[in-house]
Parts: sequence; C-alpha cells; structure tokens
Amino acid sequence: MFETVAFLAFTLAGTAGLFAMGLRDQRQARAARARLLDDAAGAIGCSRTSLGPDGFPILTGCLADGRGVRITLIHDTLVTRRLPQLWLSVTLADPDEQCPRIGILARPTGAEFYSAVHAMPSRFDPPPPLDPALLIRGGSETDIRAVRMAAPLLAGLFADPKVKEAVVAPSGVRIIRQVAQGDRAAHVVLRQARYEIARVPRDLIHRSLAEADALSAIFRRPHVLQRDAEWRSVFEEESCSSQDLERNGGAPIPYPSQPLSA
Repeated sequence: MFETVAFLAFTLAGTAGLFAMGLRDQRQARAARARLLDDAAGAIGCSRTSLGPDGFPILTGCLADGRGVRITLIHDTLVTRRLPQLWLSVTLADPDEQCPRIGILARPTGAEFYSAVHAMPSRFDPPPPLDPALLIRGGSETDIRAVRMAAPLLAGLFADPKVKEAVVAPSGVRIIRQVAQGDRAAHVVLRQARYEIARVPRDLIHRSLAEADALSAIFRRPHVLQRDAEWRSVFEEESCSSQDLERNGGAPIPYPSQPLSA
C-alpha cells in the first residue's frame, strides 16, 4: 500500500514538474517571439509595435517622406512535409489609383495562404530575363508591357532565393521573403516550430524597403506617364497574345489571399 501511494505521489510530482517546465518554456518562447522586430524599429520613423493574435510582432511607422510602412512576420506551418517557415512581410504604402496590380510569386505551391497573387484574375508568361518558373498574375486592367518594363528589376529581386513574393497595387508595394526556417529536430520530434533567430536584422529591413521603393518608382506617377511614349514606340507592333494573358475564368482560388495594406 505504501509503495503504491509513494509511486502515485512520485508520478504526480513528475507530471506537475513537466507541466511547470512546459509553461515556463512557453512563456519564454512567447517573450522571445515578441522581440523579433525590436531592432527593426530603428529603421523607420514614428515606429509602433503591437502583437498579432499569433504572438508575433507587427511594426508600423513611416519613412522620412511620410509614406507609411507596415512590417509583419508570417508563421507558416501549413505544409506538413516541409519545415516551418518564418516570412518577413514589408509593405510600403504609396497610393496611386493609376498603378496596375501585379503580383509575382516564386516557387508557387498553391498553399501560400498569405499571398495576394492567387486571387488576381490575369496570368502572364514571365518575360526575359525573369525565371520562367515564376508565377505572374495581375488585375484585369494590367498591361503586359508593364511587366516587361519592370522585368530587369524583378529579375534582380528574385535572384535572391529567399524572396517569395512581390506585389504592386494601387495602395502600395509589398515584398515577402524568408527570414528563418524551423529547427528540424523540434519539428520532427516535438512537432514544434522553433526558429533560431533572436532578432530580424535591421539591414534586412533597410534592404526590403529599398527594394519596395525601387519597385514602386517604376509603376507610379510620374514615372508611368513618362514611359507611356516609350511603351508605344517599343511595342507599337506587338499585341498581347493568348499566351501572354490568361484569364482565370472564375475558377475558385484554393486558398484565401491577404489584401495588400499598410
């Protein structure tokens, strides 16, 4: 009898200890997660940090010229046979109603729940020098010539294998890139997503903002208006073929898209 009571007491004590350790580790992980964008705050002015429902930080602020900036982290565990991914999303608000909607997605799988590209109705073949494997879509108003004009810049952007998506829209520009990959042991053995990163480097924020600004400059006024005559002269004998522009035909999009906003 005594041995049974002692065994039960030992089991309960061990269970309580493991539970306490689990709570401690969870609190530490949550605190570390909330600090991931602490260094990035110095890259923009008037920065404010809040926490999303998943515990990852959301950083908002502005550039020196007043354009708004929104920086978020996307925790992606949707594909079970792949290690968890942590994506850095940098959005530069630069409103222009005349700007076309264009989205480029690298290595598309259809499981990119965060992507705005899948919801765009028109599809384009990637013009040189872009990788033919890229998925390029746009709005119904988008002209293939706009994609061709931006192709050299886009090719340089997607030469970085960590870049996942670039979206240009009337509200602004967004670039998504991989910032960390989950630890294999934690994912395989414990089914947990642990990222070996303490802070998102400020240099990476500066780089993403510079890329977004360069992309915005190609499509927004007065740049588009200045290039209008050039488009006519270069492409006056060309027209969009059925291979250049493909309609989605109202087919359902397999995963919801996230609106571009800042």
